[in-house]
Formats: sequence, C-alpha cells, structure tokens
Amino acid sequence: MLEKSVEVKAYAKLDKKHGLKIPYRDEYGILREYEVDFIVKTEYSVYLVETKSDRDLNRETVAIKAKSAQSWCENASMTNPPEDVNQSKK
Repeated sequence: MLEKSVEVKAYAKLDKKHGLKIPYRDEYGILREYEVDFIVKTEYSVYLVETKSDRDLNRETVAIKAKSAQSWCENASMTNPPEDVNQSKK
C-alpha cells in the first residue's frame, strides 16, 4: 500500500534495534516502552505507524499506547529538526 501511494516519499519497517521507544504506563501503572512498527515520510509530515490485528484493537494496552504515541508526536512536532536535515516538524 505504501509503495503505491504518490504521497509517500519514503518509509521504513523498523527492526527491534532502533532507538525510537515511546514510554507509556500500562493498565497497572508500570512504566514500559514500545517500539513503533513503521515510519512513513511524506512531503509535509512524518508518521509513526503501528500495526495491529483486528483481535487486538479493543485491548486496553493498545489504547494506552496510542494515546502515548499521540502525545509523543505532539511534543516531537514542537522540536526543530537540525538545519541540515530536510524534514518537516509535523
């Protein structure tokens, strides 16, 4: 699907060794981290993409992770990329 999109400039499936970890507190309040599945770059934005099977969509942990990722993205969007990097803040 990403390869066919004219809006997608680049994308990557992240392996388990990358440093992009988003902290969240699970349903018991324990601090954990999760790793994003994909990064997708368009002309104006960079997206973090997390894939889930239908059976997992209603799990409480999925909603908690989604909220944490949204907050992380909002904070990251306020940070300017290095001047030598051609990348959107959004």
